[in-house]
Amino acid sequence: MGPKKVQISQEAFNAVVKENVEEFDMELAEALEDAIKTFQMQGADLSGIITDGSESGDNHPSVHAVKELNDALTLLCSKRGGDLKPYSNSQADDEGLCGPPYEKIIAAQRLLLATCLGSEPGDTLVAVKNGGIEASISAYQALKGVGDQWAIISLETLCSLLTDDNGRERFGSANGPQIVLEALATDDNIISGSGQSISHLGAAVLAAAATKNERLKEMFMDLGADCLLVEYLKRHRFQRDLNSKTTSYSAPYAAALQAGCDAIYSLVTADDMRPAASKAYGNAMKIAKAGAVDAILAVLPNIPKSTPILSTLCLTLKSLAVNDEICKAVAEQGGLDTVLQFLDQAIQTGNKVVAKSACALLSQLAGSDANKDAIVSSGGLNQIIALMSAFQEEPAVLQEGFAAIATLTLRSPQNASKAVQAGAVDIAAEMMEKHPGSAAMLRQACQMLRNLSVRNLENRPIILEKGLEPLIRKAKASHESCKDVASAALRDLGFDNYL
Repeated sequence: MGPKKVQISQEAFNAVVKENVEEFDMELAEALEDAIKTFQMQGADLSGIITDGSESGDNHPSVHAVKELNDALTLLCSKRGGDLKPYSNSQADDEGLCGPPYEKIIAAQRLLLATCLGSEPGDTLVAVKNGGIEASISAYQALKGVGDQWAIISLETLCSLLTDDNGRERFGSANGPQIVLEALATDDNIISGSGQSISHLGAAVLAAAATKNERLKEMFMDLGADCLLVEYLKRHRFQRDLNSKTTSYSAPYAAALQAGCDAIYSLVTADDMRPAASKAYGNAMKIAKAGAVDAILAVLPNIPKSTPILSTLCLTLKSLAVNDEICKAVAEQGGLDTVLQFLDQAIQTGNKVVAKSACALLSQLAGSDANKDAIVSSGGLNQIIALMSAFQEEPAVLQEGFAAIATLTLRSPQNASKAVQAGAVDIAAEMMEKHPGSAAMLRQACQMLRNLSVRNLENRPIILEKGLEPLIRKAKASHESCKDVASAALRDLGFDNYL
């Protein structure tokens, strides 16, 4: 990790440009270029700084939108005697929703959201630099007692602003986590006309904020995000489309579940490289213990097997199954049978996304030795190979299939024998020859072949008769990521020249 960049203000950048023009008689373009190079050499962070000289200060659309919002908030604050805490609906009605200052806040928040969703990606960074996150948090607090449809706009804006670490740090310093968790806890099962709700947007903001920021992950967890997310999932368990005769979840409900899963995933993923260690593993155990596994398993049977949200739920469950105890708990609640059903459904529907995610989940659950035999005895090996045969043109699916068989056969000679009988060697020979450029798939195939041969001497000639030695060596020579596992496979197949 490189040194932390120095934060500078727009005023400081503009001052250097002005000095270049007035003191050194530079043209504007030259003055701008010189200022940019100077600050870059000093290690300054220029994100969110207007550097093209075309607009600055209040003339920039993002700066103007933030200023409008702050002016409207100031007007409301003065009218309330310095108080921006949310009012009840009756109190808001007394102030007059259709007149100032609420009308101004709503208009300004809409303007800021439109700016952030515009075609210029730098506009969002400029808005963050000029206080857009803090203003949107204050606007949400002011509007949430007035009407969800208005407060939702503030949460949408926060989602669009939380794109870099500067924005996330400002969000944390502005008490954003506490406010967002309050939104997440809102019991609003009825989705608004826009297809979103306060709790849905609360989950979405949580996901955006916690991504790549260990500090915010810890803040959310300290504030009880684990229990709140579990309750959120439970509230969306049976929310089907009442206007449809099918059992399919409507788009708003599926989106709400997606946001909840994204929020969980952001908390259990170690994606911030700055701290020496992450608490993501502990977060996963804590969220699972709070009941997230139970909640997801309760949702899964009610989701049509062809919908995209099914894949998300599988991957979320995979991210929570981080130890033997949790993996066994999933199995004890019928999770293994459910996942095996998903494999069959993926074959029938040709859904490669569900195929990949369900196979990845099965591989994770197979990490528990107690689950290995249960999966194999339920016909799991045959189902995995059938899935791979059905998706021969999809290396990503094949990769997860090989990984699952590798896990099932790890330290299990009995399962290694059954895998060979089920056709694991045949599918490896066919797919390694078919996809010589798919490094990730080849790596898992080599790992599987290694597990099939390391404790089962009788499997070695079977593997070699299928012509897998040259395929393993080709993978090793072609892909750096395959060298270690390919060498291990060759060694355990009995070759002295495996390095």
